[in-house]
Amino acid sequence: MALDFWTGVPVGLVALVGLPHVMLWPGRNFEALPAALGRCARLVTSVPMGHLEEEVLETSWREFLWSLDEEQLDRAERCGLSTPVSGSMPSTLRLLIKELAWLEEMLLPGSGSQGGAGGMPVPGMKQSKAQQVAGCLKVIQQHFDRTRVLRILDLGCGAGALTHALSQALVVPALGLDRDAAQVARADAMRRRPVARPVGSGSAVEFRCCDLDAAALSGVVQEGDLVVGLHPCGSLGDNTIEALAALARENMRPGLLLVSCCLQGRAWAPVHDPRPPVSCLGQALNLSLPRVALQRSNLWRSGGRRGRGRLPTRLALRRLLELRGRRFATASPESPSLRGLGHGSWREQAQRAMEREGLAPPSRAEVLASERWAEQEVPRWRRLGLLQPLLGRLAEFSVNLDRARALQEVGLAAALTTAFQSSASPRNLAIVAGEAVASERRPKSHGFIMGYTIPLFLEQGHEVYGVDNFWKYGTLSRGFEKHPRFHFYQGDAKDVEFLRKIVFDNKIEIFIAAAAIIGGISMFHKLAYFLLAENERITCAAFDVCVEAKQAGFLEKVVVISSSMVYECCETFPSKESDLKSCPPPQSTYGFQKLACEYFAKGAWEQHQLPYTIIRPFNAVGIGEQRATTDSEVLSGNVKLAMSHVVPDLVQKILKGQKPLHILGAGNQKRHYTYAGDLAKGIVKCIMDPRSKNQDFNISTSVGHTVLELAEVIWKKLNGDVPFEYVSDEPFQHDVQMRVPCVQKAKEMLGIECLTSLEEALEEVIPWIKEQVALGTI
Repeated sequence: MALDFWTGVPVGLVALVGLPHVMLWPGRNFEALPAALGRCARLVTSVPMGHLEEEVLETSWREFLWSLDEEQLDRAERCGLSTPVSGSMPSTLRLLIKELAWLEEMLLPGSGSQGGAGGMPVPGMKQSKAQQVAGCLKVIQQHFDRTRVLRILDLGCGAGALTHALSQALVVPALGLDRDAAQVARADAMRRRPVARPVGSGSAVEFRCCDLDAAALSGVVQEGDLVVGLHPCGSLGDNTIEALAALARENMRPGLLLVSCCLQGRAWAPVHDPRPPVSCLGQALNLSLPRVALQRSNLWRSGGRRGRGRLPTRLALRRLLELRGRRFATASPESPSLRGLGHGSWREQAQRAMEREGLAPPSRAEVLASERWAEQEVPRWRRLGLLQPLLGRLAEFSVNLDRARALQEVGLAAALTTAFQSSASPRNLAIVAGEAVASERRPKSHGFIMGYTIPLFLEQGHEVYGVDNFWKYGTLSRGFEKHPRFHFYQGDAKDVEFLRKIVFDNKIEIFIAAAAIIGGISMFHKLAYFLLAENERITCAAFDVCVEAKQAGFLEKVVVISSSMVYECCETFPSKESDLKSCPPPQSTYGFQKLACEYFAKGAWEQHQLPYTIIRPFNAVGIGEQRATTDSEVLSGNVKLAMSHVVPDLVQKILKGQKPLHILGAGNQKRHYTYAGDLAKGIVKCIMDPRSKNQDFNISTSVGHTVLELAEVIWKKLNGDVPFEYVSDEPFQHDVQMRVPCVQKAKEMLGIECLTSLEEALEEVIPWIKEQVALGTI
């Protein structure tokens, strides 16, 4: 059972005690990773992730790119294709742009503010490097509990600039590791130089030369380490993830800040082609990326115009080397590199390039031929180059999400963030990871919908208090459980004295009565009396304490999270809030008790003037709802189910290859499947808006689907063009045929609208359910 309540009164931070694991507050995107990874996997299979030569592009993309006139092309190079340049853009390209925008918004909110423009004033350090160091420090300050960091472990430390800076800023020892003995010697020499340091910042810094494979790293990392990798090349990134995952399985949880680079690999850090995923979910999604796609992730930059002036030189150099017999794995003009060629005429640069390659100087004819060829190729590559930021960013997201998910799967909290501004380096996408609540097996004080709602309150700056007794799901966790404004109490919501102490000690201002015994529809029959009796006891305890707190002068109102089941016997559709006065009472004990909760609220107002708000969510769809401890297995065709919730049950049966698909009844049951994230926003609005006082609201999407329509949508997403087949099974007794809400009151009074479509919600939910089925939690 779950009970959630919160107050706007700051009461300080929770003390962090126990083992020296590095604590992480991952932020809002912690639970979005599975859905984001699923979206990336679908995009990777639908867009050209291989070579970008004109002949491999689908016809509609090629026609669109070649239709751009000079003005449109110039604008696209300056602003990117996300800015409309032509109405003829193919739908698949529009989808790619839309999905990348979703990933940016969901995973990297407010990313533009990371890192300072100036950076740290470090002698001998380039400004861009100083900005990167400053950005890494800011990420550490925002995401980690610095009191838990006992040492910095800098992977691929190079000359040691980051190692020194972080050690000095955090006042902890640091160890820099690099495979290059010359770099280690250089870093060690810099360490020995006398440098003026602030008082108290004299922590030990040392450097060591060693292999950076997963086994070696596992032997070096210690408890309390914050492992930092600023642009680790190639396989070093995956090696780091593998090492930390192995340590997490042994209950060692160092922190991690990893800013990826060179995903395609280097000679000293090779990557398989294609790169295999490291997470179980990535493997289930078959998220393999060819080397050319990984290389593109390292070359894209925002603002396609940057580097355009050197495009003719790049193409000419490529042609010149081809004339000398050099062969390239990709036709991209980004290879070979222009690094070290300096400026001057093409002839001068060609001369230096041949010297760099150890070849004879170019002849005048070779210089002219390569230059003419480049002039002819520039228009083509300018257009193909417009795709580089889109496909490069997709590859970058895919790899980093795969790595972060691999850490989540072993119990670490992991999320993505932006380490610094792109002006410091376009390679600024970072993974942060650390101790997860699951490692302590902390109880879950928030149910399915509250799991979406609590982070919104925390983001608004409120203190949130939660109670749980492990009843429904057992010991699960949420990403916000280590948030300093979230306070957990283990106990029974029926215990009046227990609740009274929490409410009175913390002067709770708003009490959210969300606690309830609930399960799938099969549970309505199996535990009919238990549902009614236990939920009445929970409700009585909550309202007894709330009435006392109101009389004490600090509780402002009680919020009842009711259910659409109160409309179980309603015969008017769409069902308005006012229809409850005339429709028959629910037939199920669960629905009847939820209606009783609403009468508790009205009675407390009538007798004790305790203000209330009643909220009725409709058919929530989202991630986080798993098998309840009391759910029993039900045979549906050849598949045993353990939830009797329609979306996870349908997904599970289709994943297991059931054909024809078994559904309960004829499939004409109509529901309004509402994205839990929309419900959470509506709940927060209802609670915060003073106009909600003594009001009741239906919170739901306005769009309904029959079970059969839902089944067809899921079938198509999982089985593609395979013809849909189904058979009907005997329905449960309380399987309501019509549950259609009227949502006008919430919209007109409070401006609440649930606009996420069913298809969009399933994009998030299906990958998560697929993973949970594999883990056995559904």
